[in-house]
Amino acid sequence: MFARTLDVSDWERFGRYARRVRALHFDEHGTKTLVAREAFDEISRTRVSLNILPNLRRLTWVATNIERMRLSLMFQHENIHDFAVYVHRSPAYPISTFFKEVMLRMPRLKNLDLRFHFPAREAEADLVDLFLGLPGLKKVIMPLYTLTTAVVEKLSELKELETVQFEFQDSQGRGIIEDVAHFDPQLREGSFPALADISLSIRLPDVTRFLCGSFAPVNLTSLYIHVLSASSVDNVHEFLTAVTENCQLLRRLYLDFFTSVDIRSDPELPALTWQTLRPVMYCANLVEFEVRWDKPFDLTQADVEELAAKWPSIETLMLNCEPMHVASAPALDLRALVPFARHCPQLSELGLYLNGDAALRDAGGGGGGSSATLPVPQPFASLTRLCLGNSPLGASGSAALFLSQLCPLGCEVIAGVTWPDGFAIRDDVVDEETLVRLNTQATVWFDGWKEVNRTLPLLTSLRIEERERRAAMERDLLELQAKARTWAEQADMVPVDTRRDGMCVIA
Repeated sequence: MFARTLDVSDWERFGRYARRVRALHFDEHGTKTLVAREAFDEISRTRVSLNILPNLRRLTWVATNIERMRLSLMFQHENIHDFAVYVHRSPAYPISTFFKEVMLRMPRLKNLDLRFHFPAREAEADLVDLFLGLPGLKKVIMPLYTLTTAVVEKLSELKELETVQFEFQDSQGRGIIEDVAHFDPQLREGSFPALADISLSIRLPDVTRFLCGSFAPVNLTSLYIHVLSASSVDNVHEFLTAVTENCQLLRRLYLDFFTSVDIRSDPELPALTWQTLRPVMYCANLVEFEVRWDKPFDLTQADVEELAAKWPSIETLMLNCEPMHVASAPALDLRALVPFARHCPQLSELGLYLNGDAALRDAGGGGGGSSATLPVPQPFASLTRLCLGNSPLGASGSAALFLSQLCPLGCEVIAGVTWPDGFAIRDDVVDEETLVRLNTQATVWFDGWKEVNRTLPLLTSLRIEERERRAAMERDLLELQAKARTWAEQADMVPVDTRRDGMCVIA
């Protein structure tokens, strides 16, 4: 609260600073000390101009109840471009009324971030009116499970809209999955003329149909799909084929099967193979591809050889390095990294699920065998992060020796999983058996990879010094060979006179 009543001189002094403020962030969640309602009342009563912060561009307002949400109105004005708000509902103050205030006070909004915890179907009509009342929107962020058929249909009419996305974080809020269980927007000609980035919680057959529609967005450069249910091999192949055929400008593709409904795997569905994923190779502009799935992929060394050889422009590749349901040891081992180092000079982030011991065991016998008998690979040119998820590992020393031949100095080796906490999976639907098994295994492989990451910089530095010494020796050898050839050529060009006593004299 203010220590005393505000007067004109206070506002005159404040005016020198008010013009400098570009962003106001008000967040009461998790805060013990709150600004009293009386303080806002004092500001509202005594202010000397309508716009308290005339040059404000970004306003974030996360209040604990509807009355404090309405306090944001005194800071809203037509110069604000970015607005993030946690929306509350009340019979006494409908959401539609608040949205009308937003449209009236901030008609030039470019970025809108809506956060709430209630089903989208209960406010669909109000959301639609809000979006249509802000025709200049370029970016819309929504809670999980709120990008419904009706919402997306109306968003498609915004001519300047470039980004539509949702957030997993609990602070963003959440709808209910039933609202997006069936997704079938009827787009018209000219829909989404500027859309470049879209994120959807959806079933794969629905998104495949969406992308193959007559008026589907054709300028997408980023596509994030949060898959709602276990999908067959055919569903995945058809989706990737649709992406290849209809999203020629796509640069980033993310496919996630981590849901808040059920993470139990369907044992009847086979694992995805390279044949299933191969269509993605024909996205000519794709530089980032990430997949998180329930089961490990069925990939062979020959598969990754082909993938790396045909995709030299890839910059980020995350191939399901943290599967949820593991039935056996992965077929790939550390040798799967070699083709990427050889063929992908721009690769900065790589994630694979592999056996950290197999290649070393084959080379040296047992988990502690030396990697020295393996062929010396070409090192990565740009790799900064190697993500190995829950890949098994026993011999951290041998793995670190092998990786020191591949990883550049400063490359970080990361292990561990982001689920279920990273995707807000409810406790009552988590497969407890899976989590117990993972925790048991993690006591071995997590500490092993952590040790690899700790020792790798020293070993990599030694490898670099070794390569530099070898290169210097090779340069010296080449210089000596060149001098030897020069001396031999000069000797052949000098005439020789033979004396009677049999001795040679240089003429």
